[in-house]
Amino acid sequence: MYIVTTSAAIYAVACIYTGQDLTPKKVINCRKAWKRLMINFFCTFIALFAYNMAAILVIIACDRLFVVMSSRVLILCGYIVIALLYLAGLVYLGIVWQLANVVSVLEKSPEGFQAMKKSKELLKENTLVAMVIFLKMGILYYVILSALSKMYMKLYVNMLLDSLSLGMVVGAIAFTIICLILLIVLKSLELVIPTVVYFDCKSYHHENVDKLALSDYLDQLYAVREEYLPLKTNDDIQIDQFNNV
Repeated sequence: MYIVTTSAAIYAVACIYTGQDLTPKKVINCRKAWKRLMINFFCTFIALFAYNMAAILVIIACDRLFVVMSSRVLILCGYIVIALLYLAGLVYLGIVWQLANVVSVLEKSPEGFQAMKKSKELLKENTLVAMVIFLKMGILYYVILSALSKMYMKLYVNMLLDSLSLGMVVGAIAFTIICLILLIVLKSLELVIPTVVYFDCKSYHHENVDKLALSDYLDQLYAVREEYLPLKTNDDIQIDQFNNV
């Protein structure tokens, strides 16, 4: 399901950017984009596994180093620093993965680790801004889910104390609906933002996007079976890059 929604979001934003009409039928039948996104998913899984293994080795090494330290404050500070660095790396890896998905769909050749390398190049000098954006999204997710958890915990306690009223149940249902709507909006933004960041990074690095070529490429990539046209192999990549002088 994530593959389908990601492909749909990238296609929708790209169509809006190029002024092309949205056709939902093409998104549903796009096998080529799904294949590229699946390759990215497995490559990211491998990178995440290697990252966690490296983090475990670092923690083991630091743990042995902390044994000789007598100050508990320094030990606690050390673990906090390690945790913050680990979370920062995890967020960065997530951003690279999401941007790599956009690169794989909107550009002809990169996929997998090549797409991740391309996304890292696009994120240069924009990494902090992208991390702040996605951290804010994560914080909003946490706030909404925490509010829901506290509300249901309160309902459970009142039920145990036989003080649960009809008004409390109705209020809980209304609050749940509002939170679900907010979560849907946040999820939609989470799917759309990487494509917007992609075009913004292209502009920041003075790389011109040929909208007409991109529009033709989307028609070929997202063509349904009845109107399927094979992707051109002898043409230049759909997104031409020019360095502004």
